[in-house]
Amino acid sequence: MKPSMLSISMILGATLAIAPLAEASERERGDRSDRGERRMMWFEHFDVNPEGQVTADSIRVIRVNRLEQQFEQYDLNEDGYITEAEMIEVMERQARERAVALFARLDTANTGLVSKEDFLQRHRMSPERMEEIRVRMENAGESRREALENLEIIIKERRERGENRQERLENRQERRRERSGSGDSSSE
Repeated sequence: MKPSMLSISMILGATLAIAPLAEASERERGDRSDRGERRMMWFEHFDVNPEGQVTADSIRVIRVNRLEQQFEQYDLNEDGYITEAEMIEVMERQARERAVALFARLDTANTGLVSKEDFLQRHRMSPERMEEIRVRMENAGESRREALENLEIIIKERRERGENRQERLENRQERRRERSGSGDSSSE
């Protein structure tokens, strides 16, 4: 592979890996009311086995399809290759589209201007959102404490098993010594 194609492949790989995160982040900044609905629509694409479980093959197929779609977005002239110019053009267009959408959300008065006050106001969290975050953090703290407690129990059990193993080993060795010692006395 030529060096320029290798670097483009690396950039494409990084972009394709990051794209779902960027899309998720963008959706989180938007209307949160339909997030659950979008998640359900995403899961509808998975094939499930007879037990109702999502299979690795199903995930793989969806991932490959998504990567192929992303490749086609970048391959503007449809020649089966992505050039640096094509990637830059697509990414600049996407950045422009996101900037226009963000500005539209910030410019609530449709003046074409966003004041510092409006900017800060738009980014303030509602009391409900702050409470949601507080509860999540609290739950995460509780989950962490539970996990640490479980870990301590596991470590203690493993230590006890280790001590028991050591005791059993010592007992076995003692019995062997006794047997070998009693065998010596019987031969006298």
